[in-house]
Amino acid sequence: MSPTAAGSPAPQPPAESTTLLWLGLAGAISVIAALLTGMLAHPDGFSLAGAVLAGGGAFATSLGLAIAVLQAARKL
Repeated sequence: MSPTAAGSPAPQPPAESTTLLWLGLAGAISVIAALLTGMLAHPDGFSLAGAVLAGGGAFATSLGLAIAVLQAARKL
């Protein structure tokens, strides 16, 4: 008899909606990091284009790190 036939359900992976919520949270935190970076870079002497570029770099970096952490936590 297999373990699922004995009445105990097999472990299920996290629901798709939970994964989407975590990705949404990671995206929101990345947007906040990008906005703060841009707002701090502009008064520090960056041009508007330079501040936007710095914010974009902060967004890409923080989103990449967040996705890496989510993938690592999923494998635990």
